[in-house]
Amino acid sequence: MIADRSVRLVPASGTALTALAVLCVLLTFMARPAWGAILSADHDLRVTMHPATRSITGVDSLTLRLRDQPAVLLGLNPEARIEAVSLNGAAAEYDFADGGLRVIVPEAVRSSEVELRIAYTCVFDDPVPKSPFVFDNPGFGVGATITTDAAFLLAGSGWYPRVKADQSSVSLAFTAPRGIYAVTSGALVGHEDASDESISRWRVERLARDLALAAGRYVIDRSRADGGDGREVQVLTYFGAANAELSQRYLVATAAHIEDYAELHGPYAFPKFAVVENFFPTGYGFPSFTLLGGRVLRLPFIPEVSLRHEVAHCWWGNGVLVDYAQGNWSEGLTTYVADYLAKERESALAGLEYRRQVLRDFALLAAGDDFPLVRFTSRVSPATRTVGYGKAMFVFHMLRRWAGDEAFWSTLRNVYAERLFVPTSWNDFRRAFVNVGNVPASAAQVFFEQWLMRPGAPKLTLDGVSAVKAGGGWRVTGQ
Repeated sequence: MIADRSVRLVPASGTALTALAVLCVLLTFMARPAWGAILSADHDLRVTMHPATRSITGVDSLTLRLRDQPAVLLGLNPEARIEAVSLNGAAAEYDFADGGLRVIVPEAVRSSEVELRIAYTCVFDDPVPKSPFVFDNPGFGVGATITTDAAFLLAGSGWYPRVKADQSSVSLAFTAPRGIYAVTSGALVGHEDASDESISRWRVERLARDLALAAGRYVIDRSRADGGDGREVQVLTYFGAANAELSQRYLVATAAHIEDYAELHGPYAFPKFAVVENFFPTGYGFPSFTLLGGRVLRLPFIPEVSLRHEVAHCWWGNGVLVDYAQGNWSEGLTTYVADYLAKERESALAGLEYRRQVLRDFALLAAGDDFPLVRFTSRVSPATRTVGYGKAMFVFHMLRRWAGDEAFWSTLRNVYAERLFVPTSWNDFRRAFVNVGNVPASAAQVFFEQWLMRPGAPKLTLDGVSAVKAGGGWRVTGQ
């Protein structure tokens, strides 16, 4: 691989939001009634970053194909100011409350293709921790924030209009002061530098999850990886100048991880993978990029350990999606195929010690902090990490021991091939291990119920123990 460093890339073609507020936006968005069906939604999204006011202005021009749709419902940050809404070029009737934007569709076009244009402004200024003491919450509760030289916009922050459709795509042009480049999911179209501004262009052909975005003053390096089945994957690093010397190591490691998982699970599903530096400590994995704090990047074990975990999420969590209504299985599976498998490949003893440490962590879990695995959604505390990562990892290890290596890995490949970009539950894994892994259906039902629906682990006791002198040693019996 040859890295091509450039700060300027030629294009291939031409208010504070707390975690509770994010949840309220999502619940409001989901709770409002839906009408008919939106067959497809193509976003032409143009966003401009204004560091002085910690805000963005955006214009989203959506092409919507409707089927019996008297109104279109979109989600946007509840603190956003709507500047204008038009439908097919004419001012549209709408209301906006609690993060829900409802646009009335005239009867004549309720089952046709329409052009919806939304112009808005929003401030993002969540406080960022200066010296965090705990790292159990990967984002420290920051939903979105804009600084003098950077931006951090999580998917749930409502930084652009979100609409539920059978199929969606996004073309994004993000404008910022010159030298500030933006990264999001999808394929890089290009970064352009004008006299006093830079424009980052991205294209998402199939929007399976809402977009997160990071922006900063980056040195950009790039390389290539074999994504499987002849697919070439662009590998990128977006690092600050102080960490630019680390780029080559991350490019090599990223390509190796992509090629490893393409062989293990199936072809990589995205056009690129980018390792992006954030201006405060984070450990996020998004579809086709990871966002890591600058100090985190300098830790020597990150390229082979944490980076491997985030790349694996492009198969599990960002590739095969999580049905959160039945719990989050992806952190346990990703931990198993990344963190644990690396130790197992190192040596049998290293794998054994990793499993023992997971068991030690679980043994130290206070009774009041334990909970059924089916209730795990995300890591926010040591207890959620112990259960959602460690215990879930052991569930997959037990399945592998039960089904055997060949059946276990074949089952995972089948799940990936059949359920790419489809919300998937623990029950879907159970059915896959029955149908592909040859695990008996009745036994699988018992196994998944006891490990997912109940807290705790087996409690071992000894009974009727006796010791009798036998020659030079002792004979110990018991139950």
